[in-house]
Amino acid sequence: MKNTCAFFPRSSALLLFLLGTLQAALPAKAQLPHGEDPVVMTINGEPVSAREYTLVMMRRASEVYSIFKDNQDLNDHAGYWNERPDSPAPSPIRHLRDKVKAELVRIKVTQSLAREKGLINDTTFAAFQETWRTENIRRLNAIKASEVVYGPRQYGETAYYYICFGELNHRLQRALSSSPEYKVTEKELEACYAANKSRYEGLSFSNVRVKLETIIRTANYEAMIDKLCAAAKVENDDTRLRALVPRHDN
Repeated sequence: MKNTCAFFPRSSALLLFLLGTLQAALPAKAQLPHGEDPVVMTINGEPVSAREYTLVMMRRASEVYSIFKDNQDLNDHAGYWNERPDSPAPSPIRHLRDKVKAELVRIKVTQSLAREKGLINDTTFAAFQETWRTENIRRLNAIKASEVVYGPRQYGETAYYYICFGELNHRLQRALSSSPEYKVTEKELEACYAANKSRYEGLSFSNVRVKLETIIRTANYEAMIDKLCAAAKVENDDTRLRALVPRHDN
């Protein structure tokens, strides 16, 4: 499985401190017995496990905290992430779940399409974890053998998850761009050049043709993924999902 779009929230000292606190107290993971990782959601039949959901949720938590701090001056407090089923007002946990769902839909739609194109064999979180552990073992052995290792000595689970998704996203876009049905037409190129002529003042069409192709391919790819995401069928295990929150307050 491979990797990522940019989902990084705005950072500040306060938000980084909060995220560190939330990650250090990862209750959703702590509640799962070793080796147990039940499916909590399916997206077009693709499974999302509790640990995968939690990984995405914890990465989004500080962004949601920032939104509610900026818009409602809401500070962290006991019960901040509690469900409020009787309240019609927006709540941090509802907002967080919406963001996690949208992100996971995009991830699973991309993975599923990549599998159809033969770029990956397995979209499950267990398969990712095996890849992650294998890569860290490879790095450790390379370091012991005094070989050059680029990047960190060991990847954290979250960092490697998004690296893998980003790489997969890039590979899928390249694979689709070479397919006849995704070929950029001359009409599209000319229209893009005309619409952006002021940006390329002094440059001829032939000078910016490659750049225009990249712009159009990226836009077409994102539009196609957006369309697939909008049509995705999501099924939740509500009981299990309710147990997954950034922090449990007694």
